[in-house]
Amino acid sequence: MQLAHGQAVASFEKDVLYRLWVADRGGVYVPADEKTPPSPYLSHIKERDITTPGGKRLTLVNGAYMTRQVHELGRQIFETKAHITSLKPIREANAPDPWERQALESFARGSKEFSSIEEMKGKHYYRFMRPLITDEKCLKCHAKHGYKVGDIRGGISVSIPMEPLWAAGRGSIVAISVGHFVLWGLGLATLFGLSRRLRAQMAQREHAENELGESERRLDYLANYDSLTHLPNRALFHDRLVQALLRARRSKKMLALLFIDLDHFKNINDSLGHAKGDLLIQAVAARLAGCMREDDTVARLGGDEFAVIMENVEDASGAGAIARKIIQTVSSPVHLDDRELYVGASIGISLYPTDGMDAGMLVMNADTAMYLAKERGRGNYQFFTGELNSKLERNLVLENGLHSVLERNELVLYFQPKMDIHSRRVIGSEALLRWQHPELGMIPPLDFVPLAETNGMIVPIGEWVLRAACLQNKAWQDAGHPGLSVAVNLSARQLRQPDLVATVGAILKETGLTADSLELEITESMMMENPEACIEKLKLIRALGVGISIDDFGTGHSSLRYLT
Repeated sequence: MQLAHGQAVASFEKDVLYRLWVADRGGVYVPADEKTPPSPYLSHIKERDITTPGGKRLTLVNGAYMTRQVHELGRQIFETKAHITSLKPIREANAPDPWERQALESFARGSKEFSSIEEMKGKHYYRFMRPLITDEKCLKCHAKHGYKVGDIRGGISVSIPMEPLWAAGRGSIVAISVGHFVLWGLGLATLFGLSRRLRAQMAQREHAENELGESERRLDYLANYDSLTHLPNRALFHDRLVQALLRARRSKKMLALLFIDLDHFKNINDSLGHAKGDLLIQAVAARLAGCMREDDTVARLGGDEFAVIMENVEDASGAGAIARKIIQTVSSPVHLDDRELYVGASIGISLYPTDGMDAGMLVMNADTAMYLAKERGRGNYQFFTGELNSKLERNLVLENGLHSVLERNELVLYFQPKMDIHSRRVIGSEALLRWQHPELGMIPPLDFVPLAETNGMIVPIGEWVLRAACLQNKAWQDAGHPGLSVAVNLSARQLRQPDLVATVGAILKETGLTADSLELEITESMMMENPEACIEKLKLIRALGVGISIDDFGTGHSSLRYLT
């Protein structure tokens, strides 16, 4: 019975892993043929069938389709039967038999598994069944059938033939009986030898079974827990969040989700190495666990990111109090090998039900709030708000529009004059970039330049600004205003481009503007990111004859040595 149960559990877990693997990838494509024709249950998916450049026809299969084919192969090779079934079957072939219906009804009452020995077509089988719980990945195929996250949408029944196992048991009994007969015949000496051998076989078998059980336990642990901190990993965190939301929905209680990201952890990894970084992560994980209640879940999502699920929260202030406690605890020094290491924590908080009704929305909103905490100076916590969501939606519109802003010719340059106070004469100008968005109107650079820095569009946009400013200044000079200069701001990403000097020289040559009529502005904080490399690049630009000025002076803590 134990062997049969172990085989059944292994078969079920293997099937679930297949389904999760396929669902996580949105389905897999396989050659379409008689064995695997296109699934009529995926006809609502536009790209169900595709043709490769080589002319091969592929069709999309979901987890259930693939699992059914694996079941058929298992039945042919190992005589192990498995069946996907439900009280609301989509296919007629998935309808439950009486035993399966009894199991499914027990799941609805809260049972976790169902098993018994049953006779099927004259043979005895160990029948085993566990439920299938709907999660986010399942909704691609099952949402249209009315399933929601957390619903029991059916189960997988596994049938293990008992005859081979009983035969093994009878063989053991026969072997022992023959051994007894020989023992009586050959005397005590033979009895000693055979009993010693039998004990060795039994010990070997017990050892093998123990190793198998230990391997299964270790696989289960590795699949659900982080090996460094021994906290729940991302997969187990998601499962616990789904279950916590179900409990919160039933009890009408508030739930808080905290996303925690360590501040400046990368600096420690880069300077002291990953081994020290791992020790620091372990220390932080222990501190986080010490801050929480016994029923709360602390998980490590990866890298220096952690998450906390707090159930039965009375109000938002309770989550805020825990966030303050975490920030204070994490920020105290960590002692490693006679070193004091300091890290901080930025925390984003989302609340059920105000900030989301499902796990995906709560995770996304907590992550968004965490990045707001980083933007506001790190070492603080932020709640998700509707205004933050509006800002995100606006940023998404801007980021999507940035990719084609040059092709649509939506960028505009304004020029702020520079005047000589004594002569009251305009001696130059500074180019100011604006974006004339077709829907949002005139957008200042502070709203879109950071987004362009992130997605890389700042490099072509910066080249456009430099070229347009030089062309305009050259036109003013040709119109009878000699000696005018134009100042153009450089972004941090432009300054890091290896071909910046060549680009500046090429644009001056292309526009015909003399180098002494161009001035490049960089912020002091940009220069201080890597002052030595920055100075070398500025020397090359200065060698072209181009002027250089420092913007936002006094904010980057530069020394007099660097200023000279």
